[in-house]
Amino acid sequence: MPSDKILGFFNDYLPNKINDDLVASVNAVFCFDLGDSGAWSLDLKSADAEARVTEGLTEGADCTIKSDAESWEKLLDSPSSAMGLFMMGKIKADNIGQATKLQKILA
Repeated sequence: MPSDKILGFFNDYLPNKINDDLVASVNAVFCFDLGDSGAWSLDLKSADAEARVTEGLTEGADCTIKSDAESWEKLLDSPSSAMGLFMMGKIKADNIGQATKLQKILA
């Protein structure tokens, strides 16, 4: 079961953060697999604003981020901790180049 913080990020923060400029500059699909806390997809290729943040994983994503809920919440509390969490293996990405684009979203 996802925490209120995680749900708030995917249900409120992300949909309100995304704009057409961000979609144009990032142009990628991300999946977030938080284990028992759930999974979400972020489609920054879609012109349909309603389809940009969805629950579940999307096939063919440009980057999949895997983390446990505790580490993800640490990242949400302190986006500058992302590199340390990646270095410790608490957060993993299958495409580091694409994952660096998430800074535009978390900042």
